[in-house]
Amino acid sequence: DLADDPSLALDALGNERRAQVLDAAIDVVDIRYAKELIRETPKTEGHRLKQALLERRAALGVRSETLDTTPPPGARPDQGHGTARLGGGGGASQSMGTFIELEGRLALHDLADTPAGHPPDAQLEFLPTRIRFSERTSRPHVEDAFLVRIASLTPLSQFERAVSWRVRAGVTTLRDGGCRACTVATVDWSGGLAFKLGQPLTAFAMADAGLQASGALSARHGLPVRVGIGPSGGVRLRMGEQVTTLVTAEWRWLPLGRVHDTADLSATLRWSPTTDLAIDARARSQPRASEAGLSLLSYF
Repeated sequence: DLADDPSLALDALGNERRAQVLDAAIDVVDIRYAKELIRETPKTEGHRLKQALLERRAALGVRSETLDTTPPPGARPDQGHGTARLGGGGGASQSMGTFIELEGRLALHDLADTPAGHPPDAQLEFLPTRIRFSERTSRPHVEDAFLVRIASLTPLSQFERAVSWRVRAGVTTLRDGGCRACTVATVDWSGGLAFKLGQPLTAFAMADAGLQASGALSARHGLPVRVGIGPSGGVRLRMGEQVTTLVTAEWRWLPLGRVHDTADLSATLRWSPTTDLAIDARARSQPRASEAGLSLLSYF
């Protein structure tokens, strides 16, 4: 309340407590108006509120306690996993039979990685790629190869009301009625809200829009592209620092496709016994195929 109205009466508090409340109100204004306050002119609502609170705080003549900036355990970047990753494993798919899979990325962190040393609710990956060798083919198949995958989950709270979002661009393999095991170029964007349901559980719901293109893509009017819009969501559960479960689901309406809609459901269970080693179990379901696999991941 004081951050909204700097003149709010604090008569019931002593000087020491009054100073603590004013310090907290100044911090709230810094958070709410962070972008405005770094500009000298023009004076904004954030400048006015902070100036009034600072004047009132200075009039008390009470010294603030020394701020402890020691990072909490596990928050230091040098204590986190390596940013590059290589992995290998295998699995089974309805469309490919059994397969061997190699994967890698140049950098940096995804939502299922152990959170130590990295932003726990953010994902930033450069060149994440998966290549498969199937019993039904004699050559390797690129399952995914993205230039970038980014996600920012900002759980709603009393002090934070930002929109959560995701972006990805690259190529991926689709298995639905309009595109049977074909590789397509894709660009997707999502925006929505995230929520903390207790400290270890994060849930998010978003609205998606995406564009996919491929010469093998079955589309109306002979167009090799299709647009998809629809909802998506997910839940992530962290069981301590070593085990993470991530489940995501999406449905899209395809106004340019030969089929009217498509869907994708995936689940990941990742156990990290050490900082730079993880065992990854995953399952995925698309309209034309389901699959499951197990991989060993090494971070460096």
